[in-house]
Parts: sequence; C-alpha cells; structure tokens
Amino acid sequence: VLYYGDEIGMTGGNDPDNRRMMRFNNHNSNEQSTLDNTQKLAQFRRNNLALIYGDLTVLDVTDSTMLFSRNYFESNTYVAVNKSSTEVSVQLSTSAKELTDLNGTKVQVENNKTIIVIPAYGYKILYND
Repeated sequence: VLYYGDEIGMTGGNDPDNRRMMRFNNHNSNEQSTLDNTQKLAQFRRNNLALIYGDLTVLDVTDSTMLFSRNYFESNTYVAVNKSSTEVSVQLSTSAKELTDLNGTKVQVENNKTIIVIPAYGYKILYND
C-alpha cells in the first residue's frame, strides 16, 4: 500500500502534518531516485503472477532481516529485506536452477542454494523466469 507521497519519500509528522501538499515535479535527486524505484517495483508487481496471486511463505526472520517467497504454480519470487545499517547475506534454498534479479542479472543456484547479499536498509528481489 502506498499513501500519497510515499513514492517520493515525502516527509510528514503527526496528524494534521502527516502529509504536506503533493509535489508532482521538481524532485531532488533522492526523491527522483525513490520515484524511479517505486515505478520499477510497481511495474514488476503488475507483471509477476507470483506477486499477484501467489501463496506467501516466510522462509527466514531475524532481528534485521526477513526472507519470504511468493509462489504461483511454477512462478516463484523471493524477497529479502534488511533493516540494519550494514550489508547482510542470507542463504536461500530453492529448487530453481537459476534466478534473476530486478536488474536482469542472472543468479546461479548451486546444490539448491544461493547467497543473497542485501544492502543496508535495502532489499533484493529474485525470481525465476
């Protein structure tokens, strides 16, 4: 769910200052980067059957990370989230032979396992084609 302004990282305080007037242009570089990323994620979700219809399976949870999958028939999408200030690696067990990240980079799976490196305060999404 996106509340208006989330797509550019708009700040706000407690009600009634929860959101200011919406700005549709003249974004700074951070706002534009957030908008571009949000648009990319929305497009990916719109075209990914596992994210639209798939079953959710939580694969791993720690104090700083969460790894889950959405699966719809043969379509599998894995989402890894990191809320810590440092890069974190998590191991993913999957029957897929190869996965793809959002940038189109192929990720090899060996012996049904791969390591996902999640940036600080970031995420990584992998899926099978």
